Amino acid sequence: MEYFGNFLLIMNKVSLLIKYYSIISFLIDIGSEADIPFYEHVLLERHLHDFPNSPLIRQFMELVCVGLGRNPYWTVEQKLEHINWFRTFFNEKMNIFNETVHKGIIKTSAPPPATKPVSTYKPKPPPAPPKIVPVVAPPPVVKAPTASKK
Repeated sequence: MEYFGNFLLIMNKVSLLIKYYSIISFLIDIGSEADIPFYEHVLLERHLHDFPNSPLIRQFMELVCVGLGRNPYWTVEQKLEHINWFRTFFNEKMNIFNETVHKGIIKTSAPPPATKPVSTYKPKPPPAPPKIVPVVAPPPVVKAPTASKK
């Protein structure tokens, strides 16, 4: 009978959890986007195929996709329009981007190789070994004769 009582208690907790989580609604308007899977809203990096081959632009666009994936108020169409706007912008301005990177106005993510400064570190000399002191055994204890009473 105790097993059946525990089972009812667990089922009661499960039903409360189901009721609690069914009350929570998505922030995406389900009416207009009901047939679009959730991953279409979040995983947008697959739309970055026609962008210029620059690590700076690629990193920027990955961050844009992360931000758009976290935006619950835009539809998938609006997010794709935003990505396409960046695509046309970067493709039109690529010659300006190349000129500024090659002239050194914009620093790329890879720093130029620099010479290492000369180290002033000098290791400390090893400590001196401890002095060896011979161990002398103490002299044997001689018992003094005691006066005997006879």
